[in-house]
Amino acid sequence: MKNSKLWSLTTIVLLLFQIGLELVAIYKIFQMNMLPPRYLAVLVGSLVLAVLLSAFLLLFRTSRDGAAGRNIRRGLGVLLIILTCVGSLFIASLVSKVKHTIGNVTEAKRDVKAVAAVYVLSDDRALKLADSGEYRFGVMGNFDTDVTEYAVQYCREELQRDITVISRPTIVENAEALYNGSIQALIVNESYISLLDELEAYADFAERTRVLAEIPVPEKGPEKETAENAGTADANAGDPHAAGEGDSADGVDREAAAVIRDAEAVTNTPFVMYISGSDSTSEMLSTGRSDVNILMAVNPQTKQILLVNTPRDYYIGNPAGDGAPDKLTHCGIYGVNCSIEALEDLYGIPVTYYSQINFTGFETLIDAVGGVTVDSEEAFSTGAYSYVQGPNELNGAQALAFARDRKHVTGGDNGRGKNQMRVITALIRKITSDKTILLTQYSAILNSLSGMFMTNMTSEEISELVKMQVNDMASWNISSYAATGTGSSNTTYSMPGTESYVMLPDTDSVEEAKKKLNEVLLIQ
Repeated sequence: MKNSKLWSLTTIVLLLFQIGLELVAIYKIFQMNMLPPRYLAVLVGSLVLAVLLSAFLLLFRTSRDGAAGRNIRRGLGVLLIILTCVGSLFIASLVSKVKHTIGNVTEAKRDVKAVAAVYVLSDDRALKLADSGEYRFGVMGNFDTDVTEYAVQYCREELQRDITVISRPTIVENAEALYNGSIQALIVNESYISLLDELEAYADFAERTRVLAEIPVPEKGPEKETAENAGTADANAGDPHAAGEGDSADGVDREAAAVIRDAEAVTNTPFVMYISGSDSTSEMLSTGRSDVNILMAVNPQTKQILLVNTPRDYYIGNPAGDGAPDKLTHCGIYGVNCSIEALEDLYGIPVTYYSQINFTGFETLIDAVGGVTVDSEEAFSTGAYSYVQGPNELNGAQALAFARDRKHVTGGDNGRGKNQMRVITALIRKITSDKTILLTQYSAILNSLSGMFMTNMTSEEISELVKMQVNDMASWNISSYAATGTGSSNTTYSMPGTESYVMLPDTDSVEEAKKKLNEVLLIQ
């Protein structure tokens, strides 16, 4: 009798433990909000059934039960409880990880808006900032003055003395001053260094110089703002339209882009996402030139996706310079907002979302989904990789090389843009056609992109899109279009006084892109 009561008490404790862990798992799943109702019903029903079956195995008995049969049934009951508890813990852990990784990539607020650096020549005697002695420090006087002021003040505080600061208008003039010895150190936002790659005379800047100190500039830096850097201070704020109000000169209703903020709206309202890619191989995102500029128009009702590529050298107005002509790629230096507004003005449509990814993250993402099948229009080789005309099974490194090459493909930069859209198309098709990837690799995909991917889409919006796709597993009609232009040479807002290669937009191709975008977005 005593053993019977003890077993009954033990059974109750085991069942309560099982129920408790199952409730935690169910709560986490409901909180994640990614499974359609029918999947939730099956999952909850399975867990309830597991509890009932465990109770039956542990408590039910008949007069015909022998000791051996009773022990086997109880053993099976305990085993079922253990398996259910382990499964519940795994589900709860997985959901928590997914929520954490989504939080990382959807975090709109950035503590650091830019990184300034102190550059010296590679053979300079100074090994650290304290060794700079009586150096003359060069700064840009016409750009990014808030970042410059913060960095200069930082140097003064670190050195505990005043420093000699010589201002020149542009990064080119400052690089030349460093080369010829007019200054011994250059204080500048690291993003501007990429501009020098476009000029043959300074293409070796990375080899001829080294960084003496890096200075993270927080979002809340000096409040002073000049006409030249207007809009820069908020360039990396979470809402891509925080810096703009009302209609633009091109008739774009910027406020319309902020309308789609109800999470469920992304499953029934057309929207546009700006996909920005950096040519950096760093494992962390940073503000800088955008070498991939693709608008992705999505219509969840008609299951249409249109990818529109705009060449990086497109010669268009730069919002950071009040519409002064510049390369599209330069707009990325002033933040994702600037690139978005430039493309909105070009095509006359509001852009609601953005996603930024550098090429290291691009490679990681492809590997996380197990590779992609990409159709190539032509056979070509680049580096260690070769591609055939037609389908190519590509891993991350192969897909990255395919998307980056512009020297061996027809059309140069335009050809590269088309290949980038082909890889994105292959990626979308794989993710949307395989429930296994959506459900089992979701956490791995997001976790692999930590620090290399950023979006202003909320976690709730991402959850609604995943839930919609898992529910209907619809096939999407994916098309693409590439704007074209004519090569030329001209000065730009970001590099005044220096001519560099630009692409003059082809008006007909821009109008055709507008037409295609409006068709997908159902804009009359």
